[in-house]
Amino acid sequence: MSLQTSSWLGKGVENRLLWIFVFFVVSVVVMAVGASLPVDRLEAERFYDEFKTESQYIDTVPFIFGNNFMHTLIMFVPFLGPIYGMFIFFNTGIVLAMIAVASGVNVTLLFVLLFLFPHAWLEFIAYSLALSQSLLLALAIFRGRVKQELTRTCIVVTVCALILFLAAVIEVILISSA
Repeated sequence: MSLQTSSWLGKGVENRLLWIFVFFVVSVVVMAVGASLPVDRLEAERFYDEFKTESQYIDTVPFIFGNNFMHTLIMFVPFLGPIYGMFIFFNTGIVLAMIAVASGVNVTLLFVLLFLFPHAWLEFIAYSLALSQSLLLALAIFRGRVKQELTRTCIVVTVCALILFLAAVIEVILISSA
């Protein structure tokens, strides 16, 4: 049995992997675009002060996992998921820019440093899985093969949950050791 026919990914494994990669790149680019926009220093400082105050409540595995998994589940929705995902990545880029401005750090440097952390890679992999599965679900709807793709979607949701849980654990460990 070949990988292509025996995989839980189903037929066309190469196409699925290509879509995962495409969504990974597009997500990073959209976030970079959001991060490149100018932000008001006073607004950024207000946001950052509020963020620091609330960080004691949000730097927990359940919060980080729950927040990321909620967004990921919405990204699975056929047709709307990718639009929602791009909105989230763009806004995350803006938040990154606000943190950079308020901290007096170069936003490009902060953006690049983000990818030195394993949790960022894991999160983007999970998001890319969800977005690619959303596209494949939409195609299955048009082809009348929703049942087969729903089974794969359940597996991909589970994989994403495991990846995001691991990412949240790593992120909390890194935050608490800083």
